[in-house]
Amino acid sequence: MRSMYGRADPKPLAPSYTPEDLRRMGEAQERRALEATGTASIADAAWAAIDIPRDLGLDCGPYKWCQTQAQVFVYVKLPPQPFSKYSAFGKASKAEVMLEPTAMRVSWGGEELLGGELCREIKCDESTWFVSDGVVELALLKRYRRGLAYAKGETNANTYWKSVFANPEEKEALQVNHPPSKYYDTEWRMEEGGDGGGPGTARRSRRALAANKVKAEGGS
Repeated sequence: MRSMYGRADPKPLAPSYTPEDLRRMGEAQERRALEATGTASIADAAWAAIDIPRDLGLDCGPYKWCQTQAQVFVYVKLPPQPFSKYSAFGKASKAEVMLEPTAMRVSWGGEELLGGELCREIKCDESTWFVSDGVVELALLKRYRRGLAYAKGETNANTYWKSVFANPEEKEALQVNHPPSKYYDTEWRMEEGGDGGGPGTARRSRRALAANKVKAEGGS
């Protein structure tokens, strides 16, 4: 039977979705379901496990950082993702990291999460990064560090970073005048072969920092 509008059918057409639309809708639905059941806690647990030793770094909210005499480790929490994505971060990650001698940037799906001019130079060709459990972990090799030539007129004390970025906000900078004594107990020798700090090095250094925190608790 012809409708009152002739050939035109006043009933709304069924929605039309592209494969990409369907994929995103499925991920969003899975994420909501996981959050509702409290299962989507992989990134939260990994983030909470990153302990920053006092006066060797800071928890700056969107990112955390800590340091040894040779490296600076920066941790950036990624936006929530469906559980299935965490096991595929190595192959299908949307994380992008740009490292330059005096700058860095971390992006996710084209959106910048963290970036700016660094407070000190790094050896970007010997620095590294990886994604683990929803957290981007960067191991930045300091350009001037113990065991290597210092900048003219500087000493090992100048290898201590008070912030990751130049001109930081007060909450993103260590409020100390001099490096704490425990800084000089942190790792400074790089692995044989000149490894600037791969994933294993970052994890080992993080454990060492935690050990230093316990050993030097209450140190100045």
